[in-house]
Amino acid sequence: MLTLTKNQVWEDWQSQLSRTVDRLGKRIDAGIMDIVVALNASDICTIASCEGHLDWGSPYPWVDVGSLEPQVDEIEQEIAILLSEGKRGSQEIEQLHLDLKHIHYREELKLTEALESFYRVHPLEYDRHLTLLHITRGGCHMRPQGADIQELRTSTERAAKLKEYQDEMHAFAAFLKRRFFGEDEPEQEYMVGPAAAILGMKSDTLTHTIMNGKLKAEKRGRDYYIKHSELMRFKDTPRRAGRPRKER
Repeated sequence: MLTLTKNQVWEDWQSQLSRTVDRLGKRIDAGIMDIVVALNASDICTIASCEGHLDWGSPYPWVDVGSLEPQVDEIEQEIAILLSEGKRGSQEIEQLHLDLKHIHYREELKLTEALESFYRVHPLEYDRHLTLLHITRGGCHMRPQGADIQELRTSTERAAKLKEYQDEMHAFAAFLKRRFFGEDEPEQEYMVGPAAAILGMKSDTLTHTIMNGKLKAEKRGRDYYIKHSELMRFKDTPRRAGRPRKER
């Protein structure tokens, strides 16, 4: 019965968000819909999003998270009235802005916990790492770490990075969906650098070990990914010491 209920909740969010439009009458981008559904189903409220575009807007995906409680509109209206009365910078406005941040911060805390859990089982690559920026009006802006570097890249590099960033968002969405339905988490994986540090080896040495078939790893693109169980197996396996040097 619980599974059916969760299925219904998920489908309700999909149905509701597929009809949602912004102030310009535009619907949520198809390429960002999965993470928007996953966040809202996980009780993390989204207020704006974009899948990322090369010809307009931002060349990276992003999602804004914040509260949509009625109290938010009430506080924003109070601020607008005070501003119209020439009270910019007043203590009253500062307090209202602080109250607004407190409300939005509750959503940010839930998102932070979800990201921390995600990166315990998902390889953390600095450029693709999903990070949070605070929005002036309240709430937070989730985007890849390397988003600002997109403007420095060639068109070919920019397109490749956009695909990587979108894949990272999809991976986070898949993680949230598994967690929502109570499915088992995938086994933690390590890239060569972190794995080598755990083993006390050089990265090049570990790469050669993988290429020689002594340590199982999956190659995705240019990188190798090693499962935690395989890394521990290799770590606990006695290895013969190297040949002693001959004395001169």
